[in-house]
Amino acid sequence: MRNRENIKFCGISDMGKRRTNNEDAFVAERLDDGTMLAIVIDGVGGYEGGEVAAEIAQKEIPSYLKEFNRGERLELLKQAVVCANNAIFDRRQLDTARPNMSCVLTSALIDADRKVIDMVHVGDTRMYQYHNGELLKLSHDHSYVGYLEEIIKELTEEQAMHHPRRNEISRSVGEERHGVSDRSFLEAVEYPLLPDSILLLCSDGLTDLVTSAQIVSILEQDIPLEEKTKQLINAANEAGGKDNITVVLVEYHAKEDESIEQEGRAVQNHDRTETVQRSRKDFLLAVIAFAIMALSLPCFALWKHFHGQSTQEGNSDSDMIVPMQGVHCDSVEGKEFTFMYDVDSNHSWRSYLSTDSTYVLRLEKLYDDSFGCSYRALIFQPVFWYRGIRYPPLGEEPTYVGYGTDFYNGYKGQYPESPSSEAT
Repeated sequence: MRNRENIKFCGISDMGKRRTNNEDAFVAERLDDGTMLAIVIDGVGGYEGGEVAAEIAQKEIPSYLKEFNRGERLELLKQAVVCANNAIFDRRQLDTARPNMSCVLTSALIDADRKVIDMVHVGDTRMYQYHNGELLKLSHDHSYVGYLEEIIKELTEEQAMHHPRRNEISRSVGEERHGVSDRSFLEAVEYPLLPDSILLLCSDGLTDLVTSAQIVSILEQDIPLEEKTKQLINAANEAGGKDNITVVLVEYHAKEDESIEQEGRAVQNHDRTETVQRSRKDFLLAVIAFAIMALSLPCFALWKHFHGQSTQEGNSDSDMIVPMQGVHCDSVEGKEFTFMYDVDSNHSWRSYLSTDSTYVLRLEKLYDDSFGCSYRALIFQPVFWYRGIRYPPLGEEPTYVGYGTDFYNGYKGQYPESPSSEAT
């Protein structure tokens, strides 16, 4: 359902106090699909020429939008303005009495359902949006003075209003043939339609004589829209009325539930943004923590390796107690073994004596699986597999006691119940 009741509009075009004809024109109407069409047109080209160009644009743009109403709104409005441009250009080729006729215009499609304003603009007519006491200029003047005032900020508003070249424009509608894709011709922008706002479309007959502050003082009054429109026209005439003056006002009031919904969406979007930012921060911290761990573990392993070697060199063999917790073989379970000696520097054989001097345990190194386990390979920790052989002191036959692992400083794993064929 279209929000027809939420939009009010009013338009007035006045000849002013010095002109004998009105080359301005405007459109303010609701289209069949419920969108609001507002256009302000200012004719260029001298007596009657500008007036004819303005009339052509006033007719062609609404006609095009009514005939071709399927598609993206901004694109359709661009096509409609180009259609009007080419119609004026064709007319001036045939009308030798009006070879310079053209116009400038600002057009807008206002959609209260989508809450957007589609604007297509050429020249120095203007569109403003008044909201919460502020007047925001949405269009840009395609003129030398507009460049000095808006782009490089060399002129103040008052200086621009009195500049001798303020009426020189850099582009107009109908001066030459154009296409929709000609970016040097059309200024086409989509703006949000703010709740409880007023759109002002006007010719330079208003803005050359009435300041932004004066416009705000009128729009902020609690009076009917028609009265605001009249007061703007009167303000320009009271300031001299040197040109034709055209004003179109479009007032949009959001329903109470729509305002609450918009506020809710804003809060929801804010919360969602904060959640995303927190998630990104947590992820970044996790990555940093993982990087620190990945770098610190190999450093710790290397330190442990060299520190362990220096400890072995600095202590007597009898002081090294190798824990044997968790050994599965009953014959050695629960016993502690003291390191005796290595057969060679590669630890191919390692001998231990039980603390009660009843058994000798020799561990035979079978192979080095330094990179067999991914997490150990990560910290460059060698994995030694040993076969345990028990030698009783009374000359009994030695027996196998299983397999295990050794990390430089003694046995750390558990022996299986029987030797593994995989290790032999």
